[in-house]
Amino acid sequence: MTGAGLNDTTRGAVAGIGLATAAFAVFTVMDCTVKALSGRYHVLQIVWLQAAAAFAVMLACAWRRGGPARLRTRRLHLHILRGGLALVSITLVFASYAALPLADVYAVLFTIPLMVAALGAVVLGERIPPARLLAIALGFSGVMVTVAPTGAGLGGWLVLLPLAGAAVSALGHVLVRHMQATETTESFGVYGNLFVFLAVSPAMPFLFVLPTIADLLLATLGGTFCALGSVLLVQAYRAAPVAVVAPLQYTQMPYAVVAGLLLFGDLPQPSVVAGAAIVAASGVFLLVAEAHGIGRSRAERRATA
Repeated sequence: MTGAGLNDTTRGAVAGIGLATAAFAVFTVMDCTVKALSGRYHVLQIVWLQAAAAFAVMLACAWRRGGPARLRTRRLHLHILRGGLALVSITLVFASYAALPLADVYAVLFTIPLMVAALGAVVLGERIPPARLLAIALGFSGVMVTVAPTGAGLGGWLVLLPLAGAAVSALGHVLVRHMQATETTESFGVYGNLFVFLAVSPAMPFLFVLPTIADLLLATLGGTFCALGSVLLVQAYRAAPVAVVAPLQYTQMPYAVVAGLLLFGDLPQPSVVAGAAIVAASGVFLLVAEAHGIGRSRAERRATA
């Protein structure tokens, strides 16, 4: 095994972890804007407004970084498929924010890393070494410690909203990893958000409520953070396998605790603090494992030999 090859692989994994951690922090901010708006506007209008803002941001980035060349694609059909998956997932998840506590929605959405890891193995042929499986299991156990005492909203049919959204989102994650070798970062944001905006537009004459200036700015902020988080996540998938990136979604639970306290006045229970500590430990374990090479599969180790 060459030192240069090991260093390249290690740097990629560590970079992927850092990018994914930042991405999920940004997505938590976006989720807070959605929750703030959900009591006043239809979920499809929120999706429509944020898709428009995210599309504008990504189009500006593409123009600044090379113009039309940054939007060339060999896989327009897959961009359309990804846009459709995003629309279904976002609508289901945004609807659940209005009906369920944020922490409970996150608890269900944290099944995504498990689904992504399984799909990555089946669809992409990516091996999942024991260290990564342990990190996923540790993070998920932390989430369960956090939300188990409340049980609010997890017993009725409404749980199917985020659960279905999680399944569709996992497919989208694997599709990004599959496409990233040939597609630019900007193309993911431009085509995906354009599809969502156009698909929802026919419903706007029936659902649209004129937003206040403050709410319009809030929706624009949410769309901007959506674009930024998407860029960071695509870059994370370029740097590391899905089984490395996906578990970092668990870091959203500590983010949600802080956001709930500062923005919505939700005081964390001791179980929440304990669960958040377990989640943080899973992230540290994954980072250390990847940095020392023990989190890599045999195929990855052979590639650096």
